[in-house]
Parts: sequence; C-alpha cells; structure tokens
Amino acid sequence: MERKDWILVLLHATEGGHLDRVRIVKGLFLLSQESPEPLENFYSFYPYLYGPFSSEIYSDLDELIEENLIAIDLKIAPSWSQYRLTDKGSSRAKELWKALSKPIRQKLSEIAKNVLSLSFSKLLTYVYGKYPDYARESVLNPAGLEGVKA
Repeated sequence: MERKDWILVLLHATEGGHLDRVRIVKGLFLLSQESPEPLENFYSFYPYLYGPFSSEIYSDLDELIEENLIAIDLKIAPSWSQYRLTDKGSSRAKELWKALSKPIRQKLSEIAKNVLSLSFSKLLTYVYGKYPDYARESVLNPAGLEGVKA
C-alpha cells in the first residue's frame, strides 16, 4: 500500500461522505496514534498551527486529484474544499479496503464517523485533549475552542 492510499481508505470509510483537508489530516493523525496494528508507508505528523499536521498529505491530495482518484466537490477555500472519491477512486479504495485487517477497518470506520460528526472546533478540542503535545504550536487556544464556529 502506498502512503497516499491511506487517504483513499479514509474517504472510503466515510461511506460516501466528503471530508475537508482538516478532517483528512486529523483522521489520518488519529489513525497513526490509535491503530491497533503498525501502519506501513504512513504519514509523519508534527505540531503546527491547528495541531497535528503533515504537509505530505496536501501533496498526496493533489496527486490523487491528478490521477482522477479523488475530486473536489465544493471549493470555498483550499482548507475548506470537500474531497470525495471518484468512481475510479472508489474502485481502488474498495480493493485496498479488502486488503486491510478487520481491526484496522474497524478503527478507520470509527475515526471516519467521528471526524464527520464533529464541528471544526469540537474536532480540534477532541484532538488537542487526547494529544496535547500536538497542540503546542496551535494558533488557537485549546481552552477557547468551544466558541469557534465552523
């Protein structure tokens, strides 16, 4: 499995949902921290402006668009664009999904449900609360996030 394939399986786990870049980054970060098994060819994360971050994800999103595996449905601004699987991407993601172990599929489904259900501020509050070391460079005060709307 290539590193960018993890984006495809995360999007697949949403069962047709759309994720913005923040939710993709945080979802993959949560998988890196909570995976029941070691992950091969995975992203490295570091503390940044909105918590855990990996710039590799952004370049992989661009590659996946170029390969017609994902598409942008709603483009308000780069960080709020909504990514979804294309038909080609969905086929590839299904193949990858089948190759994953059941525990990793279950964890991905749990994470996808979580990142889809939380607002921006609640997602950051959740991640910052569980992994405070990754919030140290944040431009947002973790204690004041409840007032942030998104």
